[in-house]
Amino acid sequence: MVAGSASRWPGHVFSSLMLLILAAGVGKILLSGRVLTLDEWGFVNTSAAEGSDSLLAKLLLIVVIGSSVAMCLAWPVNLRSRKRVLGRFAERGLKAPVDIVIAFMVFYVAFSILPIFFGQKYYFHVNLIYPFFIFLALLLWVQLSDTDPVITSKQCLSLIVFGSLAAAVVAPEFATEPAIPD
Repeated sequence: MVAGSASRWPGHVFSSLMLLILAAGVGKILLSGRVLTLDEWGFVNTSAAEGSDSLLAKLLLIVVIGSSVAMCLAWPVNLRSRKRVLGRFAERGLKAPVDIVIAFMVFYVAFSILPIFFGQKYYFHVNLIYPFFIFLALLLWVQLSDTDPVITSKQCLSLIVFGSLAAAVVAPEFATEPAIPD
């Protein structure tokens, strides 16, 4: 379904993935049960252990990873099946930023994936692997995005800010710090 919608609406894939990442990040924070308290040394995060995230929070992350992998797989299929799509780069007489995609992926592989196998000690953790697909999907589909990535980033950040302000009005116990007795 994700690959089909990516090939049907290639100009909206980048924005959709950014909003999906935003929703997963905010959802994980809301489901984590973290509580910030203020002591004499500053803020202290009291939460459950990292491994005890809720199943729903892990499901949100799985949706983001699965969508990113599907978008990565849809990229070559979409590239072959379409004629040259005029994106915002072609309209200005520019080429799509392919060099930055290649450079960032080489950097990511060199500093995150190769040390798994060639480091002093073999260490594998899934957190080193799945961001590769998320970054790759974002960098591939940004080339065909209808809107500038800066505008999409501003929209995502404004959703976080205005969502926090709305949460302060609706549920002030989540947004305000409890008073500490002297």
